[in-house]
Amino acid sequence: MMIALEARAPALNRLRSWSLAADQDLFGRWQAVVTFGRIGRRGQVRWHAFEDEVDLSRFVRRALLRRRSATRRIGVSYEAVEASPSVHPILAQLGLAVPPTVSVGAGRAASESVAAAPELLPIGGVEHAGARSDAGVVEVEVHLEGHPPKISQCGVP
Repeated sequence: MMIALEARAPALNRLRSWSLAADQDLFGRWQAVVTFGRIGRRGQVRWHAFEDEVDLSRFVRRALLRRRSATRRIGVSYEAVEASPSVHPILAQLGLAVPPTVSVGAGRAASESVAAAPELLPIGGVEHAGARSDAGVVEVEVHLEGHPPKISQCGVP
């Protein structure tokens, strides 16, 4: 189970990220890892252990209810950025919108190669997107908060 939520209101200086990943460990106990903080930063991580799936579900539901009240608390609502299919019904029930899933090759011509798609590389909290060409040059687009995108080309050995 995986859920990633974001609350964005640059005018209010509210750029928050919250994610939860849950799975069973080798001993059959359920674990949830919650990561939260400012978008683009490392954030804080909390681990939670549960004896059964019912306790985990209760924890997830309470956490999502807390995120739903963000509009009242911080002035901006959380939106689902990514969610595993098993969580979609819970998100819909709580009124958190889930974006439609996009496949890797969606919107491309049949002749285009999926390998030519830009890959996102997190480097120092900044996302760099680039596509390698035959000449060994990578075009990089850098997005920093509060600055226009910058595009540059780098040689790759």
